[in-house]
Amino acid sequence: HPLVVSGNTILSNNNSPLTGVIVNAFERDGSLASAAFSLPDGCFYLDGLNFESYNLAVTSTQGNAPTYAVDMMNGDNYSASLSLAGGFRGDLTGDGNVNLGDIIAMVNAIFKSMNPPPVQQGDVNCDNKVNLGDIVYLVNFIFKGSSAPCNP
Repeated sequence: HPLVVSGNTILSNNNSPLTGVIVNAFERDGSLASAAFSLPDGCFYLDGLNFESYNLAVTSTQGNAPTYAVDMMNGDNYSASLSLAGGFRGDLTGDGNVNLGDIIAMVNAIFKSMNPPPVQQGDVNCDNKVNLGDIVYLVNFIFKGSSAPCNP
């Protein structure tokens, strides 16, 4: 498996490197081909890849990023700069706004799927839990003009 994807992860609003971002390479069937963490300088290195097309996806509490398509059919190594849009607490839909859609996403995550969002994203009242209290906080913020979600 001679092919690699290397690159860096950066926060788009100030071009600073992001450390601890999980970068995954998925095959077309959705199976995981390779995974890496970005280093303190934002660099990552995915190895063990074949002559195929992959989708790169990132997981980070510091921001959101689209999926990147990578074609390695020609056998060339690939370099990618993955730019993450700054995320903030309460923006569960990843659209850059905190609105009714985020309340609906929170309700569905907590009560329907029983899979609440990560604390860094869903804990809008900073009590280190994601629960009904965060839904109430979002409702008050959006409809009553209460304090914005916390930013520890």
